[in-house]
Amino acid sequence: MLLTLTSPKWNALWQMDASPPLDASLCIRSESVHISFRNLTGSWLETLQLTAADLTRSLYGFGMSFLMFCPFHSVWTSLRAAVLSEGQTNVPKSPLVVSDFGPIEEERTMGMDVYGREPSDEQGNYFRASVWSWLPLHEAMYRTCADVLDQELIEAMAFNGGDGPEDQETCNQIADRMEALLREKPGGIEVHATLRKTADGRLLSPEELAQLDPKVETQTPYRVTGEHMQEFIGFLRHCGGFAVC
Repeated sequence: MLLTLTSPKWNALWQMDASPPLDASLCIRSESVHISFRNLTGSWLETLQLTAADLTRSLYGFGMSFLMFCPFHSVWTSLRAAVLSEGQTNVPKSPLVVSDFGPIEEERTMGMDVYGREPSDEQGNYFRASVWSWLPLHEAMYRTCADVLDQELIEAMAFNGGDGPEDQETCNQIADRMEALLREKPGGIEVHATLRKTADGRLLSPEELAQLDPKVETQTPYRVTGEHMQEFIGFLRHCGGFAVC
């Protein structure tokens, strides 16, 4: 069985006219599930495989990994339907179950470890960002550094595969753009998303969000503070190039 899903609302989700549209191919044969994400130019960005037998206990973490890269709930809905059609019965209705996730805790959340290639001091050795804070930083680089970083490299930096610029001059230019953005947004930046959280940091399932009182304020979880942006700028000034791992 092969399902192909396209995401025409990708740009609306990211609020970026230039962001690459993606599709997701879900291939379910026998006991395994293959999921591949690619841009529409044909270059494959990421491929995952998990067994249908492990789906129930694994998919929560799997879903969190990709919430930052795609409108995952629509992909999940089709994946769940496909798995059910293969005879699996114990499949969660949603990958976002508040009782399982609870409040977002930055220090315990998976994310990106960014290492300096040739650091000139301790500040350039290492920078850490969760999945929630790396996405707005990555979007900021996508928006402001297209003349400094080629598109293939920027796309690769969305994943922890060791990609990143290799020289200090490039990093200085990125830092200049980040500083200009920080002057405009001293409190930090965020990325609009259909995924929402409450003021106390609790993720909301789509079902909860649909039933929520419209007067209750929700927030996007994809945010980076001005202080964290300043930390990234300091890292950029002294890293000698960096690798996103």
